[in-house]
Amino acid sequence: MLNMPKSKKNYYILIAAVMSMWITVSTVYMVLPLYFQKYGISTSENGILIAIGTFAGVISSIIAGKYADSVGRKPVLLFGVSLYTVAFFLFAYFGRDFVSFFIIRFLAGFGFYMTPVAIITMAADIFPKSERGKAMGIYSMSSGVGQLVGPLFAGSFIEASSF
Repeated sequence: MLNMPKSKKNYYILIAAVMSMWITVSTVYMVLPLYFQKYGISTSENGILIAIGTFAGVISSIIAGKYADSVGRKPVLLFGVSLYTVAFFLFAYFGRDFVSFFIIRFLAGFGFYMTPVAIITMAADIFPKSERGKAMGIYSMSSGVGQLVGPLFAGSFIEASSF
């Protein structure tokens, strides 16, 4: 790692940071249905709220790809992570009804799905063709580790705390 180019080192640091994001995501998805239910959201409305975040991601992934090429990878990454972060702060300060949750989930999904586009594009820029599969595999692994670790601790976390 000492002789590794700075851009590759930065990529691995980014992967470690993204792993923490995936831990959070997998924990949040265990908590959100309970949180929504606390405020009177039905099971079917819960499904709509989860799906709207994914729908937003379908839209933002295409937009992120376009802007990653025209504006740059870092601005897309920073915008996506920032929007995702702001969305979760809104849960504390915005209304606690279906429409408010719908808007927040749309914003969270829109921001969240920009992140993988930027990171995978960065991997393609940084690594030579012979190493791209490895770099993208490491990104995919970070998501898997995060989605493994989050749920392992989420249950204990939920039981030990409140919203």
